[in-house]
Amino acid sequence: MFKLQNKISLLFVFISIVPLVLMAVLGIYFVNLTQENSVYSLERQLLLQKEKEIENFINFTRGVIEIKLVASVWSPQYLDPIYLDSILDTVVRANKNIAEVAFLNYNAKDAQDEKIGRELMKYTAEGKVAENLLINRRNTEGFRSAIVGKIFYDSVMVADNKPLLPVYVPLRNREDTIIGVVYATIHIGDLQKIMRESSLGDEGYIYLADTPRHIIFKSLESLESPQGGSPQFISSVLGSQVIKTIKDSDAEFVGSMNTAVLASGKQIPSLHAALVIEWPKTDAMAIVYSSITRG
Repeated sequence: MFKLQNKISLLFVFISIVPLVLMAVLGIYFVNLTQENSVYSLERQLLLQKEKEIENFINFTRGVIEIKLVASVWSPQYLDPIYLDSILDTVVRANKNIAEVAFLNYNAKDAQDEKIGRELMKYTAEGKVAENLLINRRNTEGFRSAIVGKIFYDSVMVADNKPLLPVYVPLRNREDTIIGVVYATIHIGDLQKIMRESSLGDEGYIYLADTPRHIIFKSLESLESPQGGSPQFISSVLGSQVIKTIKDSDAEFVGSMNTAVLASGKQIPSLHAALVIEWPKTDAMAIVYSSITRG
């Protein structure tokens, strides 16, 4: 009888403890979930802030090109070749980030003209480019987009170890008719400064990648290339129009510095690149927990 009473007592103790254990486990789970959501919220804010800074830089430089050229349209039909020299020279000197600028021939009335798409004149910071070095850009996606009125950014390229962003801009006259296309390359090295002026805790880092295996700019000097799960995540960011995170994954995500991270990313269309944040989980959770407890 005594043994039966002991068993019944133990059963009641067990029954009373189980809910407490479950509540503790659930409590820890929801605390962690809250912390992770707070981390992703901080990452989202930084992504949007850096996206705006990047786009402002690119749009400002492109705007200098557009304003200078639009103001120089002398005829309702075409840019007078007499002024083309000084116009392009003025444009390339207007902003240190304009590496080169060229005027591409276009005549909507004679689309079969072999000169369509050819660089009529080009200037760099060093001066006028020799005529034998001018090329025809007729078959490029950028030229085809510009002649239907669309601004087109090509993939980032590297020349003399400097990253450049090519852009094609339609040029219209006062009647809003496209009379030519401006091709320019923009020095985007200043974006490195934007990356370095980013802070997430003690160990978080941010980078711009134009392919799953290549980083253009980064906030962390020791970061060489995407590693671990990063290439696959970069691919998903490049293929999405919305901010991506890895919070829906059950597996622990190991980032480029070979440590578990909480990652977020957003596509930057003008650069054909992914802006990615990787924040080591231990650092991120500690920072957020400290912030919550202080609050």
